[in-house]
Amino acid sequence: MDLPCVDAVMFITDQGKILCARPNIHWVKMKIKEIESKRAESDKAN
Repeated sequence: MDLPCVDAVMFITDQGKILCARPNIHWVKMKIKEIESKRAESDKAN
């Protein structure tokens, strides 16, 4: 996939859809924190 160079965060949903958003938007920052927190918990469990 050849994507343009932009300042964006890409989320891939469980259904395989790609969602792009600007990284400075509040909900994007909150979702990133949520994902990082879940990843850290998962790493501790393993």
